[in-house]
Amino acid sequence: MRTLIVGAGAIGGFFGSRLIAAGRDVTFLARENRAESLRRDGLRIAGRLPAGGPDAVETFSGIRAISVGDHDSFDLVLLAVKSYALHGVIDDIAPFIGPETTILPLLNGLKHIDTLAERYGQEAVVGGLCVASSQLLGDGTVRLLLPGTSMTYGELDGSVGERIRAVDETLRVPNRDGAEYTAKLSEHILADMWVKWVFLASGGAVTTLMGGPVGRVAATPTGPETARAIVEECAAVAAASGYPLSERVVDAAIERVTEQGSRFTTSMYRDLEEGRPIEVESVIGDLVDRGSALGVPTPLLGACYARLCVYANALP
Repeated sequence: MRTLIVGAGAIGGFFGSRLIAAGRDVTFLARENRAESLRRDGLRIAGRLPAGGPDAVETFSGIRAISVGDHDSFDLVLLAVKSYALHGVIDDIAPFIGPETTILPLLNGLKHIDTLAERYGQEAVVGGLCVASSQLLGDGTVRLLLPGTSMTYGELDGSVGERIRAVDETLRVPNRDGAEYTAKLSEHILADMWVKWVFLASGGAVTTLMGGPVGRVAATPTGPETARAIVEECAAVAAASGYPLSERVVDAAIERVTEQGSRFTTSMYRDLEEGRPIEVESVIGDLVDRGSALGVPTPLLGACYARLCVYANALP
C-alpha cells in the first residue's frame, strides 16, 4: 500500500522508519521546513538500534516528504499528530484522500474518530493506537527512549476483511533491528482504545492535578485514595459507554498511580512543566463530557480539567 504518514515527529518518524527499513512505500506529510530537512538530510533515528548501543544513530536517505499544497493519492493515511493538531490538518489531507483510501489515526482518546468520520465518512476510518516512548530532538533526530514500541489497529466494527488485512500486511514488518516494534491486528480495537485512554487519562490526571510523580503523590496522606478514585472515575465512564474494563486492568491502572517510591510521570505532566501545549480536550475534557452525558459523576476529573484549561488558556 502507498502510505502517507502525516507528521514526521517522535511518533510518525519512528514508525515511518520501521516501514522504510522493511521496504514499504512511505511518504511523509510535514511542514515545509521539516519536509525539506528530511529530503536533504534524511530521517535519523537514535537509540535501541543494532550493534552500537543506545547512542547509535541510523539514517534513512532518499526520504519522500511533501507539504500542504501538494497533490498525490495514497492507499493508507497514517495520522501521527497530537490530538490538538487534528483540526489543523484535517483539511490539509483532503488532496490525498481518495474513495479507497483508509485513514488510520494514532491519536489519543476517541473524539478524533467522530471528527474524521464526519469529514471523510465512517467507512474511511479504522481504529488505532500506539505505544512508543520517543522524542523529536532539536536537530530533527527521533530518539527512542524506551523499548517495547507497538501499533494496534482494526476495523471499528470488529470485522476482519480484505481492507484491514491489507493494512496489517503493510504494517506488520520484520523486527530485525533491535527496535522491538510489533504490529497487531485487533478485532476489538475500540475496547483496546478505551483501555489505553483510561491508563492515559488516569495517569495524566493524577500527576497534573497533584503536581508531581506518582511516588510523591503516594507519599502524601490522601494521595493514594485520591489516585484510586481518579482511576475509578475513568473506568466508570468507560463502563457506562459500553466498554467495561476487567478487574485485572483496573487493578493494574490503580497500581501504576499508587506505587510507593515510583518515579513515574506522564507526557502530559512533562508538557505542563515545560510550558508546552497539552492534549487536555481529547484526554481529560472528553471523558468529563461523556461522564456528564451518561450521568457518571467525575468530580476529580472535572477538577483536573479546570486546572488544565486554566493552563492551556494562558499559553501564548
